[in-house]
Amino acid sequence: MSTRRTVMILIFTLLLSAPAAGQTRGVLVTQDALDPATQETLRAGIDAARLESPAAFQRLAELRTRLPELDAAKRGRLPILLPALQAMGADALLPMLAEIAFDGAPRGDLADSAWLGWRASLLEAVGKLRDPRAAGVLRAVVAKGPAQRIITSAAAGALGKLLTDDAAAWLVEALAAADGERRLGILRGLGSCRRAVAVDALAAALRARPGPEEAQLIAKSLGDAGSSWAWRTPVVAATGEEDAVRRLAAEALAEMWPAYDGQAQKKIGHGLLMVEHPETPALLRAAVAQADAGTKAAAEVLIDRFEDKSFRGN
Repeated sequence: MSTRRTVMILIFTLLLSAPAAGQTRGVLVTQDALDPATQETLRAGIDAARLESPAAFQRLAELRTRLPELDAAKRGRLPILLPALQAMGADALLPMLAEIAFDGAPRGDLADSAWLGWRASLLEAVGKLRDPRAAGVLRAVVAKGPAQRIITSAAAGALGKLLTDDAAAWLVEALAAADGERRLGILRGLGSCRRAVAVDALAAALRARPGPEEAQLIAKSLGDAGSSWAWRTPVVAATGEEDAVRRLAAEALAEMWPAYDGQAQKKIGHGLLMVEHPETPALLRAAVAQADAGTKAAAEVLIDRFEDKSFRGN
C-alpha cells in the first residue's frame, strides 16, 4: 500500500472515530431524523464498537477512499461496491450505520455515480445482514432521505428483508403517505418484504391500474415477493406465510395480465412465472374468460410456458 493511501486511510479513520462535537450528519440522513431512543442506542453502540473493533471502521474508510478509482473502472451506470461491503461481514454493520446517519465522510469531489453508488450500496449491504438494529436508520432513509428511487428502493428493500410485522406494517403505511419517486422506490423495495400485508398492498397498487411503467415495477415486486425460489430460503420460509403471499401475488398478476399489453403485459407474465403458483393456469383462464380470441390465445401461450417451467408439487 502506498504511503499516500495509508495517510488518507488514517485521516478517514480519525474522522470517523473522533467525530466533532455536535456532528450528526450521515451520507443519507442526519442523526436527528432518527427517533430519540434509536439515536441514543445506536450512538452508544457505535462509540463502543469504535473502541472494540476499530479495524471494521478502518476497512470501511479504506473502501471509501477507493471510490474514485472504482468509479473510473465501472462498466455500468454505478461502481460495483456490494461484494466488498459484504466481505466485511457482520462487524461492518455499525460502521455502515454510522456512515449512513451519524458521522458520514463528506462527498468532496466524488462524481455523481460514485456518490450514488456508495450510498445505495451501503443500504443494500445493511439489508443483507438482516439485523434489527438497522430498522430505525432504514425507516429514516425511506421517509426523510433523498427522494431518489434507487435510494428509497434500497432502504425499503433492506427494511423489508427484516421480515418483521413492524417492518411490513411500517412500509405499507409509508407507501400510503408517499408520492413521486419516493413512492415508486417503496413499491420496488416492497418486493423484498415477503409478508402478506406487504404483498396485499402491492396487489392493490396493481389493481388500481397505474400506467405501464409503474405496472412493470409493481409486477417485478410481486414476482420477487412470491418467487418460488425465494420461498425455499429458510429465513423466508420461517415466516409461515408462503401460501398466502404466493396466492396473493398470483391472483393479482393473473387478474391484471389482460388489462395491459406490450412490455407491461410481458413483465406481469414474467412475474407469474416467477411465483409459479400451481393455480396459475386456472387464474389466467378465468381472467381472460370475457376477452377476445387473440387475448385468450396469448394467455394459452403463457400457460404453456408455465407448465413447461413449473416445478411439480408446488
